[in-house]
Amino acid sequence: WIVLAVDESKRAPARRIAALRAADACVFDISCASATIGAEIATALCGGRPVIALEHEAAPAPDLITALVEQGEAARVIRYSVVDECVAALGETLSDPAWLQAVGRAAADAD
Repeated sequence: WIVLAVDESKRAPARRIAALRAADACVFDISCASATIGAEIATALCGGRPVIALEHEAAPAPDLITALVEQGEAARVIRYSVVDECVAALGETLSDPAWLQAVGRAAADAD
């Protein structure tokens, strides 16, 4: 699995776009304020990538971001209050047959 972290170089935006388009699936933390999170989610969803959005109950995402994720066919929102809940829900999602099918379709489309 490719994991992208913050990269301040000038090539970072192009690398992120390429990674989002090539990913089998994407996981986003939508609780953290970001100027680019909406564009990244839209890029992933428009590219047919399944998306998991993690949202801490104490730091809800802006309504537009929530609406964007909730309208994606292969998108899931995991709302949690403690990290252990998030990890458990993420594990359940990653092993869900419907999720695995969506990831398989995205991987086949990327080939």
